[in-house]
Amino acid sequence: MKQILIFGFLAFGLSSASAQEVLTKTNGGASWETPSDDNGIYSGDGKLVTLTNIDYDGFSLYHELTTHDVFGIKDGSVNMLTVNASPNEIEINGGGSADVNFEVKSDNDAMIFVDASEDEMGVGTTSPQSTLDVDGSVSLPIRLTASTTTLSSTDYTILVSGSPAPTITLPSASSCEGRMYRIIRSLSGTGTITSYVTSTGPASTSYTQGALILQGDGSNWRQVN
Repeated sequence: MKQILIFGFLAFGLSSASAQEVLTKTNGGASWETPSDDNGIYSGDGKLVTLTNIDYDGFSLYHELTTHDVFGIKDGSVNMLTVNASPNEIEINGGGSADVNFEVKSDNDAMIFVDASEDEMGVGTTSPQSTLDVDGSVSLPIRLTASTTTLSSTDYTILVSGSPAPTITLPSASSCEGRMYRIIRSLSGTGTITSYVTSTGPASTSYTQGALILQGDGSNWRQVN
């Protein structure tokens, strides 16, 4: 009885004329092959399952212990999908040997589309014109605060009330380059905030009635309105 292991677990057994052979499905049909062949169901020495000869275009499932791949789908030499154990990640077209677009559909309508040749992603469109192109509405976080608060990665628009105006602490600009905050106060009064560079140049540690839009440049927070 030949035992076949799937990811280290016994899946089923098949009889073989030789204990060194495993059942193989190649482009030429099903046959028993030794683990040194380029196709087959292997355990422990590398490839786990292959459904076509890797030297030809086609669909393959593979497991490479030397590169820590857990699961993969190939079309010829192109890595269409790879699930890695080290590092823990899922890669689409991870080999980078060809421009392979990626698309998620709902009722045949494009939900997410990645244009591999242009390195652009569309949401609701298959023809993105920018790095991120959203064809539809966008929701961003908004919250109200009347007391001292520290902004985080889950904030965007902050509606500030309270009297006196509460203190607002910003995260370090070096840890969130490009992030933006909209701080809006409809009441009079001046509040204290982490230092930022105003749109006219001088630094400031205060905010007042109106809208203050800040963006981190990797070193400082800057007023961009």
